[in-house]
Amino acid sequence: MKAVSITGIILIVLGIASLAYQVSPARFMIRAMSVQPRTNALAPMLGGAALVGGGALLFAGRRKD
Repeated sequence: MKAVSITGIILIVLGIASLAYQVSPARFMIRAMSVQPRTNALAPMLGGAALVGGGALLFAGRRKD
């Protein structure tokens, strides 16, 4: 397996983990009970970017030279 493909898989896993952490039920309940919920849009955007970048690297690693 090429290093580009491995990096792509790692980025996909990190992107999914980042997005899953943002929507976990425990965090949702804590956020719903707080008086002033704080939103941080940076983490989901980075998770999505990691997911897309990992997919692109995985696709690039598949191509034949």
